[in-house]
Amino acid sequence: MAKVKVVESTGRFIETAVVPDGVYIARLHQTKEGKITFRGEERPIIRWFFQILSENPEINGKIVEGITSPTVSTRSKAYRWLTALLGEKPDPETEIDLDDYIGNIVQVQVETKTSQSGREYSRVINVVPATDVIKKIAKDLIAQIPTDEDEIDDYDTDSAEEDEEVEEIVVKPKPKKKAKKK
Repeated sequence: MAKVKVVESTGRFIETAVVPDGVYIARLHQTKEGKITFRGEERPIIRWFFQILSENPEINGKIVEGITSPTVSTRSKAYRWLTALLGEKPDPETEIDLDDYIGNIVQVQVETKTSQSGREYSRVINVVPATDVIKKIAKDLIAQIPTDEDEIDDYDTDSAEEDEEVEEIVVKPKPKKKAKKK
């Protein structure tokens, strides 16, 4: 009879929550530089960790992750996310320390993904600015976060799941509806 011993995983990930797909109020919790292997090529990334702010106590305070390229051109996903955090478009050639914006309130769109190994995870796919009303709601929700939900378990942050794509998501406009002929 074979015997095995179960051990705690020390894989290359930061533990994040799985939350239902949707749009949430969130605050920037942390950013990290990382690397991802995509199609056999190692690429640098920025890992953005957002803390969900929700009236649902089961997900209030949970951490979800989004990834972008570290290239912040005016047409990149990282630029759109940075613009949402700042509340305005930064000027080209401006050097910005993302740590200065930890705690800023935004809205995030989250989708559930499944890795090649079958592990489900939530991925931030879009970040948009928060209105003043949403920022006021966020203050109340922050006060309700359990204190034990505030830390991120940090393992080896040098890479993310190999099957997670860093490519920009291109959303094509919907085709215009044709008028019905009578």
